[in-house]
Amino acid sequence: MKTAYFLLFSIWGAVAFSQEFKTYENGLIYSPYAMEKLKRMVGEKNEEFRTCELLQEYISVEQTRGKVFVLKKPNIKKLREELQNAITLDQFVKKYGKHAEDQLHLLTKTHYTNYEKEKIIGISEQPDGRRMEMLESDWENSKSKCWVWNLSNKEYVEVAYLEDEFSSQNIPNRYAKMVQYTECLIDTTSQIFNEDASRNRWSYGEDDTKVLQNKVSRLIDSKYTKKEPVMDLKEDSSVEDIKAAYEKQREWEVDKKRFVVKVLSKNQEFMELFEKAYEEALKTKNSDDYFEYYVAHVLSPAKALKLKRNRVVVGQCSMDNSPRIHAMNIAQLAGESLDWDIFLRAHLNVMNDRMDRVSDGSWAWEDRETYIMELEKLNIDVPDLLLGIAFRAKNVPDGHYFGSIGRLGRAIAESKDKSFFKKDLPVIIADENLDDYNRLLMFYLYDNMSYYEDSSEGKNTYVKNRKEAINLLPTYMQSIVSN
Repeated sequence: MKTAYFLLFSIWGAVAFSQEFKTYENGLIYSPYAMEKLKRMVGEKNEEFRTCELLQEYISVEQTRGKVFVLKKPNIKKLREELQNAITLDQFVKKYGKHAEDQLHLLTKTHYTNYEKEKIIGISEQPDGRRMEMLESDWENSKSKCWVWNLSNKEYVEVAYLEDEFSSQNIPNRYAKMVQYTECLIDTTSQIFNEDASRNRWSYGEDDTKVLQNKVSRLIDSKYTKKEPVMDLKEDSSVEDIKAAYEKQREWEVDKKRFVVKVLSKNQEFMELFEKAYEEALKTKNSDDYFEYYVAHVLSPAKALKLKRNRVVVGQCSMDNSPRIHAMNIAQLAGESLDWDIFLRAHLNVMNDRMDRVSDGSWAWEDRETYIMELEKLNIDVPDLLLGIAFRAKNVPDGHYFGSIGRLGRAIAESKDKSFFKKDLPVIIADENLDDYNRLLMFYLYDNMSYYEDSSEGKNTYVKNRKEAINLLPTYMQSIVSN
């Protein structure tokens, strides 16, 4: 067992020296053919955007200033009476032994539906503070002038103090146009995976949903006569030996795939079975990367894309990059199939590292690239796109794409437009016409960009930039963000 684990980690370490995804002769992860077709579609989207007016006003997420408290086993009846009678914050803090900071937090209010199809209201301290949730149907009966409460859990009661009622404000037109640009590029009604897509399957022994696919596999093995290299590795194998063994295995697999595409696809018996296996995979929503590769190269990229979108791949640990490979393959096939909406969502998921994983350690994040250059080569207005998916608005459609602030900051640090962001983000952070929550998000976007841009050991430039940016925030936020 010890040897097996050693080899597993050694092979992973050796492979980690190589680039995350294969690149084409253009230096990108998408073929020259796909890039040219996608560029044409971007041109049409940009022209459409240039000729349309800003018809919709975007409004901010509901917000106020306040604080969330958690009380352990209070007298529920007495507490409810006190909250309904608008106990003051000072009285509350004194009675319940809680610590109140001089400056209140920014509180945001969001609405969403949970896994049990219940409509929920969430109240969160920003940044990264306490959070409370409650059923939307309980909202009206669980608040007074300056308090909101959730008394459903008798062990831990959640209470929020509100300095004022939650409210929204218009997002200034300049930023609203950026949000609108993202909706022009990213169809809010499209989704990468089909609604009834299956999740990653782990099967042992015979799988009765892949009968014909297994027959195809056996037929390929019977026709391809070159023996598979033996991975004869030991505990004392060097990294060079491991990499060489892995490369030999990779070359064998490439040659096998070439044989199927160039030779076996001309065989009538094989093609009849293969097409039936494709229909089986489409129906059972159970295929794999190998079979989908053959579908893309023997049938069509569009047919392979259908199979990819029929299954969600879930990462089993931090080292498992299969969800990212799956998303990249979807983007690649969508590009080859000229399916713009699926392409862009899938690529943005790779950029934002938006994947399903059982667990994910932060130590693994650094090896996952952002691939911002691919978007820049498509002549997308990358600054407007990235800022547009970074801003948060309350009244966007359900399918609106929101980016990960941390990942976007890293992408910006690698962007050819980095100087634009370095100049413009401080202006946005300081803009008093913009709501406080979006100003805070822009601060963290700038903060992450500065962190990844500064490669020095002491990160002195980053520390300086951070201090200067904090001073651009509303005064009540500054001490909280500094901690």
